[in-house]
Amino acid sequence: MSTKRPDTPKGKPRHIFRKLVIIFLGLVILAEVLFLLVGRNAPNLTQTKLQSGGSSSILDYKGNEVATLGNENRDYTTSNNFSTQMKDAVVSIEDRHFYQEPLGINPVRIIKAGFHNLTNPGSVQGGSTLTQQLVKLSVFSTKKSDQTFKRKIQEAYLTINVERNYSKQQILEFYMNKVYLANGVYGMGTASEYYFGKSPKELTLAQTALIAGMPQAPNTYDPYQHPETAQKRRDAVIDAMLANNKISQNDAITAKQTPLTDGLLAKRDLDQENNNRYVADNYIKEVIDEVKSKGYDPYRDNLKIKTNLHLDVQKTTLQCGQQ
Repeated sequence: MSTKRPDTPKGKPRHIFRKLVIIFLGLVILAEVLFLLVGRNAPNLTQTKLQSGGSSSILDYKGNEVATLGNENRDYTTSNNFSTQMKDAVVSIEDRHFYQEPLGINPVRIIKAGFHNLTNPGSVQGGSTLTQQLVKLSVFSTKKSDQTFKRKIQEAYLTINVERNYSKQQILEFYMNKVYLANGVYGMGTASEYYFGKSPKELTLAQTALIAGMPQAPNTYDPYQHPETAQKRRDAVIDAMLANNKISQNDAITAKQTPLTDGLLAKRDLDQENNNRYVADNYIKEVIDEVKSKGYDPYRDNLKIKTNLHLDVQKTTLQCGQQ
């Protein structure tokens, strides 16, 4: 005696599929609405902010600005004054798919970075594109506790808007002028002069790679303080350029054999040279130390730092002390 399995209703699979499609579309629409609602409340991002260096303002008890930090040691360099070699170095080490990312976001890279961070707790890998890094440096704090889901949505929203309103060359120019490169230096044009006494177009491949590799951890890759780490990072940039077909094997070998100190000038304290009027004030020094202790970088995070400083009282006290 044979038994037959009951026939599955013909319409049931289609009905389930239709439900799944509706649920999927609903989730997509919900995500888009959430993205727009949160994104539209993002900080205003103007071309002035994109072009300016990382700078913070110190305010007195009335909200008046009494000092600025971080924007003094930088000369803005336009795209045509950066060599193709330096642009290739930056793109190769930071975001090799930069020119192929129409929205400025690379989902594959974000997923890979997330998987890497989950499977390697002691190693953190970033998934941000070059445009996302520019947005972070222009309007957001670098403090880890501020990297919330809401901020990530706003960052993506602003990144897409930047990509829509500016060319890739403009975005790269903004980024190369924005980054901090240790020792009070901002922007790769300024760094070229500070470290090697040259314009960006005059740098050798080895010198270019050193500067291009510093922004991710400028103090760690400081050639004066950490020459061995700086050389490893420089060589990593050279390897990235080779993998990205921007230089030949012979170029890479020659550059990596070049001593790190080749053409490197003696260290100068630009912070001391340019910020004496702030550093001399013990109150301002204490404010800077307190901000740093909270995880912020007052020279890069575009902060408004409110204090209880009574500038008029301080001036009066100073004048009485001089009499």
